[in-house]
Amino acid sequence: MVYSLLNLLITVDNDLAIKIYIKARATPKVVTAFAAKREFDKILIYSKQVGYTPDYLFLLQTILRTDPQGAVNFALMMSQMEGGCPVDYNTITDLFLQRNLIREATAFLLDVLKPNLPEHGFLQTKVLEINLVTFPNVADAILANGMFSHYDRPRIAQLCEKAGLYVRALQHYTELPDIKRVIVNTHAIEPQSLVEFFGTLSREWALECMKDLLLVNLRGNLQIIVQVQKYCCLL
Repeated sequence: MVYSLLNLLITVDNDLAIKIYIKARATPKVVTAFAAKREFDKILIYSKQVGYTPDYLFLLQTILRTDPQGAVNFALMMSQMEGGCPVDYNTITDLFLQRNLIREATAFLLDVLKPNLPEHGFLQTKVLEINLVTFPNVADAILANGMFSHYDRPRIAQLCEKAGLYVRALQHYTELPDIKRVIVNTHAIEPQSLVEFFGTLSREWALECMKDLLLVNLRGNLQIIVQVQKYCCLL
């Protein structure tokens, strides 16, 4: 009966309810009330003071239902906790993705993956994958930033090609057949970027690719070939 009245009170005067919960040592209720007020820092401070370990996963799920951005903030706060994040990064990411919150998942991952650690290769791949499928321009910006080094490059190369990010695909492929397949999409590749990519190839591979460009579209690609020859001095 008492808790029912307090639950009603929290909808009217949250601050008063919190004071009563604290005096009553109703720790889980205090934590829930702080979450309702989006005072996530107070959850961590209060829990540490009273020696209480909240169900962080449940809290995150609860916040996520009504406040996706608040959930991002809370997840980031957890990631900075002393002793490490109490909820696995991949689990947190999946909670966002289950609700199709791609931008929120991306915001969380981009922050926690800043150290660019080898053990985060799977998550680096994941954030690139989900954006290449849904928001290719975001994935392109992440790749342009060069913040990740440990993702699955062959997998990302395939997704870049599928998304029409041909220059990114070329930068990731390492086999000549793949490069030859992608490089003929000159209608969708900025000429200067293509010319510069040729500069990264061996002489033999560059000549092979030039042959394919001429075979596919002699008239349309002739000017590009001329630019490549000047830039790379292949002939």
